[in-house]
Amino acid sequence: MSFKFFYTYYGQRQMIPIIQAQGLHCTIIDDGSPEPLGKVEGCDVWRIDEDIEWNIPGAKNLGFHVLDGWILHLPIDHILTPDVHARIDAMEKRRGEAYFLGSIGPDDVVEPAHESPHDMVLIHKSDFNHIGGYDEDFAGHYGYEDGLFWRMCQDTIHAIDRFDIQVRWSPAGLTANGNRDSSHNLAIYQKKRNQIRMTTPKLRFKYHREE
Repeated sequence: MSFKFFYTYYGQRQMIPIIQAQGLHCTIIDDGSPEPLGKVEGCDVWRIDEDIEWNIPGAKNLGFHVLDGWILHLPIDHILTPDVHARIDAMEKRRGEAYFLGSIGPDDVVEPAHESPHDMVLIHKSDFNHIGGYDEDFAGHYGYEDGLFWRMCQDTIHAIDRFDIQVRWSPAGLTANGNRDSSHNLAIYQKKRNQIRMTTPKLRFKYHREE
């Protein structure tokens, strides 16, 4: 059962040749980066027209909006290689289940399960829409959108950790700029943590496909 996947991007241009070298067609969501990514050979690129600080939930929502079927989100500091792609492709996938993947570093150190931010998820679009997607109330500040989405998957469908499938992390893909104080979003998370679906508006910005 094949799947589609997308990366969320904010200026990490150094990662583009690494993505292209894998030979896998993908989608990239340019989250309003100051220098537009533009067209990329072998990839579909969608750009958010506004540079909204820490608009990670919005960028993820756009990726799930423009794709269909089984969809995997990856932050651009994790690279999907052909061997891992084949493992995911061969997975038995069921509607009503969301699969959260593991991370492995460049030194082959596997990220402990209890430290996973649950930011790499494979889910069918129908289940994503049933849950409501990522809450864009978190945009503007750092963190916790993944935690709330994971909890909603737990409570609404089934959240399954597949940390045996590990996507390679590259430190070159980290976002260097931006305030990572998560206290503002922690307060939002604590207020909303018992929600079973996301009900706030999605895609609160203009966007276009790079042609």
